[in-house]
Amino acid sequence: MSQAIIERDGLTIADIERNADFSVNDDIDGDFEIVDGQQVEKPPMSAFGNGAFTNLVISPGQFVREKQPGRIRAEQNFRFSVNATRTWKPDIAFISYERWPKHREVAFVSPRLVVPDLAVEVISQGNLADETIYRIESYFSNGVRNVWVVYPQRYLIYCYASRTSVRILQLSDSLDGGDVLPGLKLPVESLFEDVPSEQP
Repeated sequence: MSQAIIERDGLTIADIERNADFSVNDDIDGDFEIVDGQQVEKPPMSAFGNGAFTNLVISPGQFVREKQPGRIRAEQNFRFSVNATRTWKPDIAFISYERWPKHREVAFVSPRLVVPDLAVEVISQGNLADETIYRIESYFSNGVRNVWVVYPQRYLIYCYASRTSVRILQLSDSLDGGDVLPGLKLPVESLFEDVPSEQP
């Protein structure tokens, strides 16, 4: 986050967050994003997706608590710029202390005015391909460094380092944190539940 935003009109980021000019309550209750002043509901997560989601919060979360490079957030709304007309709510996000220092004031509202380093989307049947591609492109164009797209019913994780650079991980692979979470390494199989003994 640039110093210009931090000191805009003599306000802190927490001040800007508290006074965000949205036509709906910023303290969003439910799985919504704000698009042009309207709450837009995200597709519900499937049972398959919920298992992967839980494991992807717990395992990287333990790593982050031990190494303390930043914060893991689940279902947190973010606003990527002061003038943004919409928010983004990745299923899971990692925000480094470089982007949001450990002791910086946080207003008790949502969305947060910061761009995560990592955004994770867990795909369920209600997620459209075009919308997923749009989200990936929007994350990178706004400064997200890595995007993981998880397909629980296929036991696959697409790890994007950019819009055009992607690694596809299967159950026999390991998920690593790359430059965003160096040192993190998790067996992909450990992140999914009800894995059949024979894979298609």
